[in-house]
Amino acid sequence: MPRSIGSSYRGKTADITRITRELNVRYALEGTLRKEGMRIRVNAQLIDSRTGVNLWARRFEGDLGRGFQLQDRLTESVVGES
Repeated sequence: MPRSIGSSYRGKTADITRITRELNVRYALEGTLRKEGMRIRVNAQLIDSRTGVNLWARRFEGDLGRGFQLQDRLTESVVGES
């Protein structure tokens, strides 16, 4: 079963290099989420943990009632870049 790591780093200054080293991962996906009424906006970026280079960044917007559709679009976009 996947474990949630978000709470381990919540409220702390993000040091992507340190976090990815601790988690032993090559890439980090970070972003922000904003909600207004029934609309949602996600700004996401994919970072190479070895170089710290931002490989990809994109904004996604959609209706809250279609959150899974928005998640699928984001996932497909990230997978297409890696």
